[in-house]
Amino acid sequence: MESQYNTAQVRLDNVTERWALTLSKCVLVAQHGFDGGAFRQPREQAARWAEIAPDPRGWKRAIRLDVDLPNAIEVVAASGLPTPSWCVVNPSTGHAHVAYELIVWVREDNLKAMVLFRRVREAYRRTLNGDPYYAGTFTHNPLFAGWETWGDGRRYNLRKLARVVSPALFDEARSTPRPSGGYAQNGRNCALFEAVRFEAYRVVEPYRAIQDRAGFIARVRAFAAETNAGFVQPLAESEVRWTVASIVSFSWSRYRRSEGARRYAQTRRAYLSATDARRRRAAELRVDGLNTRAIAQEIQVTCRTIQRWNASRACARTCANP
Repeated sequence: MESQYNTAQVRLDNVTERWALTLSKCVLVAQHGFDGGAFRQPREQAARWAEIAPDPRGWKRAIRLDVDLPNAIEVVAASGLPTPSWCVVNPSTGHAHVAYELIVWVREDNLKAMVLFRRVREAYRRTLNGDPYYAGTFTHNPLFAGWETWGDGRRYNLRKLARVVSPALFDEARSTPRPSGGYAQNGRNCALFEAVRFEAYRVVEPYRAIQDRAGFIARVRAFAAETNAGFVQPLAESEVRWTVASIVSFSWSRYRRSEGARRYAQTRRAYLSATDARRRRAAELRVDGLNTRAIAQEIQVTCRTIQRWNASRACARTCANP
């Protein structure tokens, strides 16, 4: 395994076979920057966007780090760590997203594997002085024309990545710093969205009763600004603005407290837990020989949902064992 990142290697100007293969097998959520929101897009279109979320649901397929230093590429080169699969640099700032693609993906419900994954990620983050509040969900797209991408797409065994780290640093990585507000796992955006939407649900009805939409918007904006200010590293104003706009639009036009038991009144953890239970039940029924329509009727989802779940499992199996 190489221990030095070679900055002299040729920058990637074309779609590499490895990354193109990865994108062809995964459903992506993409963004053009962070001002316009996130959208689920067809793979071919998402592959051209600046930011993507390439992990299949329930899986970690790479260790991703955000090195917010003007000389990020030199920091990676001097770190003594293995050569990253990708190092995607923003040419205007010199900051970079660094990724170590895994040969075998890690399931998020595999607690033992996730402990190792988080310790390796934290050890590498400390070595590179990376952003401790970067959740790794969205990453710079190596294929986007506006970035400078270095690397050859190599993939690593997670345990081999762990062996590179000094025992002392690996032991220190047990204590991953947790930002105030408990948003380290899913990122500041998710934490802000969860806090602000519940506040909006709580106060929307009195404003709607007197048709004071402007007052409602001002109330939600003020709460969002206060919540964001409580983060150790606040989000950009544009991200807060778009989050507020989304929550206000939904709360004002669709939310009804009488229907509060529905999915949008659940916490994110509760909703995902219930969804994962349905996915497991669907897999059991498929093993029992039921067809797509019968499974959908049994667990009360659409046939398209069952087809998407089946495709996600097939994607994970194929990419984990190419």
